[in-house]
Amino acid sequence: MQHRVNALTPTEPGFLSYHAQLLPLKNQALDRRATLVLHASKPEHLAGADSLLRALLTEGLSLKLLLCCDSMPELNTLYSNTKFEKDHSVFKQLLECEPLALKEGQRLQLEDGRLWLDLHLGDVATTLAALPCGPQGAVDAWLELLPSRELLRLSRDGAHCLADGSKHELDLSERLALWHEYRRKHRLPLTVGTVEPKTTAIIGGGIAGACMALALTMRGQKVSLFCATAELAGAASGNRQGAIYPLLTPEDGELCRFFIQAFLYSRRVIEQLQSAGHAIAHDFCGVLQTGHDQRSAERLEKIIQASHWPDRIARRVDAAEGARLAGLGIDSPGIFYPLGGWVSPAEFCRAAVAQAQQSGLLDLHLGTRVTAFKQLEQLKQLEHGWQLEGPDGVLGEFDQLVLACGEGIMQFTQTRSLPVSPFRGQVSHVPSQGALPQLKTVLCSQGYFTPGHEGSHCMGASYVKGAQDSHYSEAEQRGNLDKMRDSYPQQQWLEDLDISAQSARVGVRMVTRDHFPMMGAVPDSQALMDMYQAQGVGPAAARFWQHRALPELPGLYMLGGLGSRGISSAPLAAECLADMMQGEVPPLSQALLDAMAPGRMWQRKLLKGKSLD
Repeated sequence: MQHRVNALTPTEPGFLSYHAQLLPLKNQALDRRATLVLHASKPEHLAGADSLLRALLTEGLSLKLLLCCDSMPELNTLYSNTKFEKDHSVFKQLLECEPLALKEGQRLQLEDGRLWLDLHLGDVATTLAALPCGPQGAVDAWLELLPSRELLRLSRDGAHCLADGSKHELDLSERLALWHEYRRKHRLPLTVGTVEPKTTAIIGGGIAGACMALALTMRGQKVSLFCATAELAGAASGNRQGAIYPLLTPEDGELCRFFIQAFLYSRRVIEQLQSAGHAIAHDFCGVLQTGHDQRSAERLEKIIQASHWPDRIARRVDAAEGARLAGLGIDSPGIFYPLGGWVSPAEFCRAAVAQAQQSGLLDLHLGTRVTAFKQLEQLKQLEHGWQLEGPDGVLGEFDQLVLACGEGIMQFTQTRSLPVSPFRGQVSHVPSQGALPQLKTVLCSQGYFTPGHEGSHCMGASYVKGAQDSHYSEAEQRGNLDKMRDSYPQQQWLEDLDISAQSARVGVRMVTRDHFPMMGAVPDSQALMDMYQAQGVGPAAARFWQHRALPELPGLYMLGGLGSRGISSAPLAAECLADMMQGEVPPLSQALLDAMAPGRMWQRKLLKGKSLD
């Protein structure tokens, strides 16, 4: 096996002279962020790393630091016992962001976006083993010698490894990593792009497309965004208000882990965009979730008992406290999400695209419908690339293509067979009158109801499978009102809900059975079916697929299937996909990337030797 790690001369234990040895990184003319890894276990590690990071940032590098620590209390203790050269250290900025003791990586953007810090809490060996990485590696420098079998898997060719021990210890660590290379059980591969700048087309002007445009331009990629409507957020992302809060389940599994981190990251993106001068109507006023019948109430109780959630994520409230928090009467106990609230999805989209345009790397094509796309390999015998076509002819040629067009994926031959379903949703607009202006938090039960904004509230939403028209429905309007009456049957303020103006908005959401988004490389469905038909079903077929990934269409990616939680999930999912396309380390584990892969449901059946029908 090829050795990727180049040992540098061991430093003194003081750790502060590292920057002198790592500055050669600036000469590599990186067109991506340099990725560094630090296991924080000693105060001198934090002090030395802070000195190093500032030196590299001064040299003009954009950096990503993967910071591993056993726990938040330990990180706080280390910080308290560390003497930094500068008062406002990188790690002070980290703690000012108030990260929570949660599973999976928490991505924070510090130093005006020049430093991305992924905080991973827990055992360092377990953390490194869970990190996704393509075959070319991802780490440029290790700021501490880690005796881990993952050292070589994660390192790029020529990666630097700084040790405050002996040269013998570094050699031993390399040999240990080699000795522990083993054949891993099947996992979906991390599809990655190369680091060279590419031209990327994004189809879709909603929350998914806007977040993808922002994530890619932040990485220096040239992007063309095609939006079929005359304005951004012209389809499902155009509601006046949308609730934002984490999806929790009694199982406290992968779905929870993703949505908690996604929710927190979305909040940070909204705040950063607002700080950059972009207007986004929102209010992180909290979300109060209550049951509407015995079954739903029991489920909420199981959720709150499933894990010791940080109080800032979720806590139990009785009916009296719920009424105090909401400002209106509530019939039953429930869960309060203090950091939740509501956001204008349309303004979120416009702000993200405006920020991307400020980079000078985004070309926006409004009112431009893409009707088809074809591989350049078939058209011009080029290795990679896609040609986009519209009603009037060719729209352009691009190295990469991201489908972020909601229900629009159903029109393309490459994606129409994916296991995702359209659900129509009508959101009712209710005038703010009577007691309704007193509402101080988002209510969520059988339906949801937002605090007032510009004289009205949003109430919803209907959920009709397969209906893809956008016409107003009186039945769905009344259905939204009935949901509120069923949820809070004893409350007088229900009399103030007026739907007589027939004001509403309709959108079609794409929903997956397991509630995860679809994010990643698009499977080659035709090649897959050919392989499937050749292998059949049963134990022999299952063994065949144990060590084979699904065939993919090179350079074709998607972000979709966001359901009704696109505000919460799209920013982090887009961030992970951009990392994958750029060959960088996403903040989430391989297990969560597997859970979002567009072909995951086919993969699960194939691994069991089952039929795809």
